[in-house]
Amino acid sequence: MKHHAIWFAALLLSLFVLSGCASVPATQATNAIPVFTTRAWLAELPEGEFSIGIAYADPVFDRSSSALAKDFAAVAISRNHASYIVDKQILLELAKQTELNLTSISYNVVVSADLDFLHQAASNLVLVDCFVSHGLFIGLYSLKQAKVTKTDTQMNPAEKPEWAAKTGVQLRSDKLYSVATSHQAELADAFYAAQEQALRQIAQYRLQNVMAKIRSINDETDQALALETVTKNQNCLFHRFFIEPQQLNETLSYTVTMELIAQP
Repeated sequence: MKHHAIWFAALLLSLFVLSGCASVPATQATNAIPVFTTRAWLAELPEGEFSIGIAYADPVFDRSSSALAKDFAAVAISRNHASYIVDKQILLELAKQTELNLTSISYNVVVSADLDFLHQAASNLVLVDCFVSHGLFIGLYSLKQAKVTKTDTQMNPAEKPEWAAKTGVQLRSDKLYSVATSHQAELADAFYAAQEQALRQIAQYRLQNVMAKIRSINDETDQALALETVTKNQNCLFHRFFIEPQQLNETLSYTVTMELIAQP
């Protein structure tokens, strides 16, 4: 009996410890719409190159949660350094058709990860802060040492911020702001899908601009160079997020809206 009591006490203790990360309860708003309790930095990241890691929170093997979240963050940040894969010959042919409105064309774009940057990020990302919410370990990672204010806040679907209400790309103060959203059963899947869409929107904007420029270039070599340049590394930054849990009976799903910043 004594051994059983010691084992049970140890198990209870382990359930409250997770890599020094604060555990915030998955509370509900008064109107019964689930809210997402989070750190304030997720609503707007500090200046600089940061990434977000997501993993299931394991109350016993906390290191596995941290390691998996770091891998997630490495993939996410490497996608922000990706290139576009497009059929350049088709684009050059389209540019020659002067009767076409190039700004209305949707281009077939694939966003490819930068594998060299992925390997670097997997080794060098540093955990800046983390928290646990809805059974998920969420970490803020950086390639440099950094500090953030560890203030809790809530993301309430009934109080959705204005920036998250409309998706698409806007040019403001010589920077591109791309807002995209995705609803998935898992938060990690919703994050990746929203990021993919945000990156594709930036790609579409850049391709539309460069296609218009190509029309004014007579030399085919210069045309190809202009197209090659715009499809290289995007170098985007995560800016801010809004997470909306949605509950159907006992099942939770998530809508993630994110904003990326990039150069035009």
